[in-house]
Amino acid sequence: MRVTRAEIHGDAHGVRAELVLARGAMDVTLPCHPADAMAIALNAGAPILAADTALAHACPADQALRAESVQRWIDGLRPADFESEPRAGEAMEDREQD
Repeated sequence: MRVTRAEIHGDAHGVRAELVLARGAMDVTLPCHPADAMAIALNAGAPILAADTALAHACPADQALRAESVQRWIDGLRPADFESEPRAGEAMEDREQD
């Protein structure tokens, strides 16, 4: 198998990626973390294809724009964003005692 490309996509939930491998005459597509997909593609000398929807999530290089972007993200945070599901076998009451 060889890496043929990394495809980076975006949607309302964030950025996702797929690594496309060639296996004979067939392409195999694997879901992958975007950073991993890019690193593997770079290492293999394969192209990285990023959709406009993924690029829309990129942080601006300008410090003032980056600060504004981070502030918008912070302003949009809610307490529910930090809630997590209890681990297997752990009740919510157990978590509250920690």
